[in-house]
Amino acid sequence: MAAVGAGSFRVEQLNLRDSQKCEAYFRFRSEYFGHYLGWEVLGEDGVDRDDIDAQSAHFCLIVGDGTVAGSIRVTPPMARRWMLDMRPFSDLIEHGLDPNYPRAQSAEVSRLGALPGVAGLTDDRGYTAAQALRRAAYQHSIRSGSRYWYVIAYRALIERLRRVDYLPFKIISPTVRFDPRGRTCVACLDLAEAYVRMALGDPAFLEWNNAGVPMPDLAVLMGSGMENR
Repeated sequence: MAAVGAGSFRVEQLNLRDSQKCEAYFRFRSEYFGHYLGWEVLGEDGVDRDDIDAQSAHFCLIVGDGTVAGSIRVTPPMARRWMLDMRPFSDLIEHGLDPNYPRAQSAEVSRLGALPGVAGLTDDRGYTAAQALRRAAYQHSIRSGSRYWYVIAYRALIERLRRVDYLPFKIISPTVRFDPRGRTCVACLDLAEAYVRMALGDPAFLEWNNAGVPMPDLAVLMGSGMENR
């Protein structure tokens, strides 16, 4: 992939009616997921775009010169389908591990990726561009009333989100290799449990992560026993 120079960054929600920004966003996805990672996501036109996209919220990581350098997609419960509704992903889930979070309160998070040279850029508080991208999806989910996430991602990414972002994902599938870049799994997350983990582990990170969204009553959440999980 073409190199992108270091510099400032921002995260923006994609306006699906803005054809110019959509072209840049889907061009990034096609190059990153289709060519760089080698995922089988490109359509006949060579673009990574499917019917799930029209029903989802999308966030772009944009570097100082306006280049799209990262993406994340959040698909709501009322969408006609999720990736997890289709093979091979639907066959991966081990139902004995799946807590069966209510679909009506869940979102599917996918297409999370950022250029290696950009993902580690930091803001004035020391948080990375990759974290800011993930935060946008978290805050969107909270505002939209979603409490749970289901994710198909590299196992290494899930482990990093557990360790660095205090997101206690539950892995609910075997770890399998679909491409040369990594091993993939299905995981799920209770965002309320994540809030407790952040509050206990790093209050400053929680403040940054939840800036601008309603802050739940921590005492109530902890009273549910989440802190012991």
